[in-house]
Amino acid sequence: MLAIIRADSSHQIGTGHVIRCLTLSLALNQQGFEVLFICREHPGNLIPYIEQQGIAVGVLPHRINTLIDKRLRHSDWLGSSIRNDAIESKNIISEWVKQQGYEIADLLVVDHYALDAEWETTLRTLCRKILVIDDLADRKHDCDWLLDQSFNRDANDYNKKVPIEATLLIGPKYCLLRPEFSEFRQASLKRREENEINNILISMGGVDKDNLTGSIIDQLMYVEGNEAFNITAILGSSSLWVKEVKKQAACSTLNICVKQNISNMAEVLSQSDLVLGAAGTSTWERCALGVPSVVFVLASNQTFNVNQLSKKQIVFPANNEGKNFNLSKIFSALTKEKLKQLSKNSSMIVDGFGVQRVLENLNKILI
Repeated sequence: MLAIIRADSSHQIGTGHVIRCLTLSLALNQQGFEVLFICREHPGNLIPYIEQQGIAVGVLPHRINTLIDKRLRHSDWLGSSIRNDAIESKNIISEWVKQQGYEIADLLVVDHYALDAEWETTLRTLCRKILVIDDLADRKHDCDWLLDQSFNRDANDYNKKVPIEATLLIGPKYCLLRPEFSEFRQASLKRREENEINNILISMGGVDKDNLTGSIIDQLMYVEGNEAFNITAILGSSSLWVKEVKKQAACSTLNICVKQNISNMAEVLSQSDLVLGAAGTSTWERCALGVPSVVFVLASNQTFNVNQLSKKQIVFPANNEGKNFNLSKIFSALTKEKLKQLSKNSSMIVDGFGVQRVLENLNKILI
């Protein structure tokens, strides 16, 4: 069977869309699917990383001064008009499907805030079924399944935005996490019995375009008791600030280690007592392991989730979009009881088996 995935990563977009789609693609691969990613060659893309995982990539060219629609809130993320992106994608899909000896693909997965029903309808002739992954509920889709892993998302938010016969997969139980997160879950939850803050992880996503990591390190210098902290700062493969952060860490009196693009995130998270992390898709990784986290909003599209999660004491919100936060005040509020509450509440909403649930829904129709 054949599956196509249309998703992008860049310094502007971040890496979360591609990473969660890559998790799904590897699971599809294990079920016998041949998978093709279609990605535009934006600065900061993950195309080489996808190929390193053994997944083929059809590359759309990055162009400067190209025509961009302004119809959607995130139109500038596409680097093309929707019409041109659809034409270029169709050409890649048609050629690839033909090379595999078929006429159409079985599944098309679309995970892109700058694409909507116009693009999806154009690609309908080249695939049997369409799965859309979205977090915004701000535009129409032509799909057979709609996956939105947001916490407290109301299915009614998609009324008149998807076909009436479409299946809605709503909530964190459908989070697309790698198998390692369910494997480390029990060991990580057991660690939460201590509720001491010794090992701190800083994880601001794959890009961290504003170097929030550096700002956090600066503020940790003034947090009471910081001499007891073992701090690890993880930088993504597309990080723009590697040299600066490493130099900052080397000059700091803090006990801090800087790593980039690690392959054992679940293990590192499971050994952490607290995460200072971006409010993107990695939020669900931390929830699956029950790691208490202080979350930082890096973009407006993350606000809904953070507001919903913080209301239920699942995460501790650090800021609004931007750099306004006070770590000394935050740490004083992180009592043992608060850490226990954050751990327990977060572990209850994500168990690490979201991929299996999504595949079960797809298989009902595809296989």
